Amino acid sequence: SSNSSGHDSVETEVEEKEEDKNAQNEFLLQQQQQQASSSCARKADAVIILCGINDVKTCFLHGKIFFRENFENELENVIKEIKSVVGSDALVVLPGNPLHIAPLFPNPLREVILKLNDCWDDKKEKVANKLGKRKALFINSPTLQALRDAVRMHGGDSGDGIREGEFTARDGVHPNDMGYKAWANIIAAEVAKVLKDNEVQ
Repeated sequence: SSNSSGHDSVETEVEEKEEDKNAQNEFLLQQQQQQASSSCARKADAVIILCGINDVKTCFLHGKIFFRENFENELENVIKEIKSVVGSDALVVLPGNPLHIAPLFPNPLREVILKLNDCWDDKKEKVANKLGKRKALFINSPTLQALRDAVRMHGGDSGDGIREGEFTARDGVHPNDMGYKAWANIIAAEVAKVLKDNEVQ
């Protein structure tokens, strides 16, 4: 009986070791799969950052007229963080905000808002130039005509009958679906050019 009991305990030990080994192998396999999927997810050709408008709002709400002085440094830090996630070769795209198409603001407030928006767009352009065209790209805010042309080129309305407010949502500030689509097509065309040039170089 003692022999039988000893034999059973040896078998149990072997089974437990096998289970441990299987568990370890499964854990290692899961880790490898996670790393593989993570490395796939981390790669991006381009990342688009829309920013600036809410900083204009901050100026008015909190009286921080010179808040924009910090904007450049903060934007550079955001870009570094993004590149650490998606890869250092990713092109960071900083489009200018088409606030001029927003019908919400009457004059003279409109002129003030547009000047402030220009300040932030200048900062974005400065950051992009500092990083270089292979790393970052500033795209000027599209004109109303450019948006109309983008709609026409991509099979939408002829563009001639579109009024300024028809590119904006009900809030009178943000683009509507047609506005975002036209703007996205303009951005995509600029990004494609730079990515193609980067490949050639």
